[in-house]
Order: sequence, then C-alpha cells, then structure tokens
Amino acid sequence: MGRLSATRFLFDDGRTWSVSEICFQPAWRQLEALNSGRLTSVQLLNLHIDRFQRINRSINAVIKTDIERARERANALDLMRSEGKILGPLHGLPMTVKETFDVESMPASAGAPQFAKRAKPVPDASKYR
Repeated sequence: MGRLSATRFLFDDGRTWSVSEICFQPAWRQLEALNSGRLTSVQLLNLHIDRFQRINRSINAVIKTDIERARERANALDLMRSEGKILGPLHGLPMTVKETFDVESMPASAGAPQFAKRAKPVPDASKYR
C-alpha cells in the first residue's frame, strides 16, 4: 500500500480508499489488507483512532479509551505477524470492548449511571479467554 495523500491510500490492485472507506470496509476486507501486508495492525488501528477522534465527541459512543495500550498491542501483533505467529483469524483487527465487560482499568457500567462507580466484582474478563 502506498500513501497518496493525507486522506487516500493506494492499494496494489490500483484501488484507492479514503480513511473512511478503509474504516467501513467489512472485517474480512480489513483482514485481507492485514494478511497481504498492505496495512499493518498499527496503521489500521491509527486509521480507526483518527476517525474515532473526529466523530466521538458528537456521538459519545465510547466513554473511555486506552489508546496507548492499544498501540502497544498493535505493535506486538505486527511483530508476531513478522515472525509468522498468528493468534487467530482476527489477528490485528482493531476492536472496541463494550463497557458491559470487565477490563482492567476500564469502567464497566453497562451504560447505566447507577453502575458508573461500582467496584469491579470479578477479574479482568480477558483472563477467561
């Protein structure tokens, strides 16, 4: 993948996608870009973060982020991919976690104000993967 401008990306097949178009491609197409090497996990994550930062203020879809940890994880996933280690079929695909799941240092209010300050009763849900 080559960069055409601040808002468009050129892919090997000659197609160009804008940031919005990449972010709204189905998961299989984003994974295709990752698996073919046209995008890295870090690049794809940053495209999603850029879009999120532009629109979240108006829609308030995400109440808390840990962008630093997401970037660290994306870097680690890119390194693993370069070593031929793939964790599973969604390896490197950015995602959000609904605040109904317990995640270390993140709120789990289920969208209900009465749960906004609740103490987490269980460990981080990722420990049960």
